[in-house]
Amino acid sequence: MKSILPRPLVWLSVTGVLGLCAAGCGVSGHLAGPAPGTHGRGTVKTSGARTSSTTTPSSSTPPHSSSSVASPSGVQTNSVVAQAMAWLGHHTSQPLAAPTWVPAPSASAGGPYLSAQTHVDHVSGVTSFNGWSVRLYPTSVAYGVNNSAFDTAHVHPWVSWTVQQLSSGMQNTMVTPSGRLQTLEGNNGNIGPNGPQIISKHFQTVALGMGITGTLYTTNVVLWSQGPWTLMVLGDQGAQDVTVARSVVQRLHDVTLPPYPALAAIAGDRYQAQFSGNQVAIDWIHGTDLTTLNGAALPVASVFRIASSWRPVPGR
Repeated sequence: MKSILPRPLVWLSVTGVLGLCAAGCGVSGHLAGPAPGTHGRGTVKTSGARTSSTTTPSSSTPPHSSSSVASPSGVQTNSVVAQAMAWLGHHTSQPLAAPTWVPAPSASAGGPYLSAQTHVDHVSGVTSFNGWSVRLYPTSVAYGVNNSAFDTAHVHPWVSWTVQQLSSGMQNTMVTPSGRLQTLEGNNGNIGPNGPQIISKHFQTVALGMGITGTLYTTNVVLWSQGPWTLMVLGDQGAQDVTVARSVVQRLHDVTLPPYPALAAIAGDRYQAQFSGNQVAIDWIHGTDLTTLNGAALPVASVFRIASSWRPVPGR
């Protein structure tokens, strides 16, 4: 996600009304148009040099499945996520957070299990390189965290997320909404309302439902805001992208998203799904942490449900 191009993506064909429940839409693109905050508005429910690089194989970690188990609070969470968080808890003192819901892959998608690869980065005296990541892969056998028995070289993650601690310099640029949006765009390969992918300044206002309006550019980009979230759909056909945007707005009405400044890029067609790295790519800022959620080939609705289930790991 440091490239001018979107995050690498698994190709996934689009079916139905752009498959918010089945196939999703790929993500890519980059924008520039009316000043941030003047695009479509609406509301969204929100809940209140390396010195070490760690990815230690854990053959002693017991096998796990991707089936849900009940946490003490009664929230359903995937056991593979709980094991990944436990591994990270023993390898970093940084705050941890994770989704309490992740869909299990079918056998045809490489499942029925999920297996985790985790990574921790620490740079002495340089906070911008402090962070950690989790990648969940579909596997036919349940493996322990970082088990070297499964090869990830030619397999795309089912879903992945990274949390990076922002440097003091980056924190100084985030005192304004525009500064926070600029940080999010920079982390997303300059994809966003101020990026180069909005080549044309010709646009029209479109109704997206739920009282929300968006901006449709002649470059086939739809841009709108919901609460602290900036969202965009990128594709080849403006009318199709508007349909996708309307479906997203409808879906967001049913979930409670993290209440932080966020940028979500959504692919509007098959070409964008092939060109980019995720059906949905989301970045948000919470305090001094920048979280990146890569949905890979997961359906759009699933990625937003994952984001809505985000919770801090207790005791961290």
